Amino acid sequence: MDSLTHIVLGAAIADLTTGRTLGKRALLYGAVLGTLPDMDVAIGAFMTDIDKIIFHRGITHSLLFWMIMSPLCGWIIARLEAGSGITFKNAVFMSFLVLFSHALIDSFTSYGTRLLIPFTSEAYAFSTISIIDPFYSIWLWVAVPWVLLRQMDFEARKKILTIALITSHLYLVGTIINKWYVDSQFNRVFAGQSEDVIRFTSKPGLFSNLLWRGVAETEDGFYTAYYALLAGSGQIEIRFEQKHHDRIHHITDSRAVKRLISVTDGYYTVDEVNDSLFVNDLRFGRISEWSNDDTPYAFSYKLIESNGSVDIHRVPIRFEGERDMEMVLNLARRIAGKPVTEP
Repeated sequence: MDSLTHIVLGAAIADLTTGRTLGKRALLYGAVLGTLPDMDVAIGAFMTDIDKIIFHRGITHSLLFWMIMSPLCGWIIARLEAGSGITFKNAVFMSFLVLFSHALIDSFTSYGTRLLIPFTSEAYAFSTISIIDPFYSIWLWVAVPWVLLRQMDFEARKKILTIALITSHLYLVGTIINKWYVDSQFNRVFAGQSEDVIRFTSKPGLFSNLLWRGVAETEDGFYTAYYALLAGSGQIEIRFEQKHHDRIHHITDSRAVKRLISVTDGYYTVDEVNDSLFVNDLRFGRISEWSNDDTPYAFSYKLIESNGSVDIHRVPIRFEGERDMEMVLNLARRIAGKPVTEP
């Protein structure tokens, strides 16, 4: 999820668990702890592109991190607040809940979170909610500043924050049910295509749970489709892309290429442009794919072969004002179940 949501989610949890003893200072501790797992973004700035992607939502979002950092953060908070009456046990419990909630809510997005390090490095991506979904976050965006800025005691704060958390997570439960229904629609449509589908995955589009993207793998390529709930199942549009995996068969033994394929979970195509090879992560598609145009891929990687090794560099996305404004407008139209304007 976005950073602001992690901040207010952490603040709400911290206040509910330790606000009786810490007062509104609990909101501050929760906000800081809520952003702590994303330190991996800053650390990743010193890594290669592929290492950065693998490291993000890795160890700092894992069981190992919670078990190490919860006692440490709890000890620091208990020392700083020695006169407040908070116990070390309560400070540890609050720290654990905040760190755990950060990683858990991230696992419901489509990026993939390695929750169970050190027992397994498997990334969990339940893909029920967008990384930015105001319908989940808005209740906390409003409630946390409200209780922070208003004069109210713990019981009043508790009531407001509890309502906000329950509302947000009822919505999260709704996204799980919604994904089950959407997957049944994608399964029906993909099963009707000329090539047999090996597997498929789906994820919600940006900002809502009303527009979904499905990717289905066949022997030769991938079907991609968008489904807007407000438009109905009869308007699912299908595109097909060739895999072209044979273009990198000569370097698939490379450790870097193996790691890249692992990151994409095998949902990738290979393009050859001016004698250069590019691997495109099909799970995320093109940045404006819902507009039915050929904008750049959200995650595309250039493979550079040199002296028997392979370097991988993510292709940066350039912002273009007119294109990006049209992209946002078309996204809003697709969410509303309406056709997009012609590119």
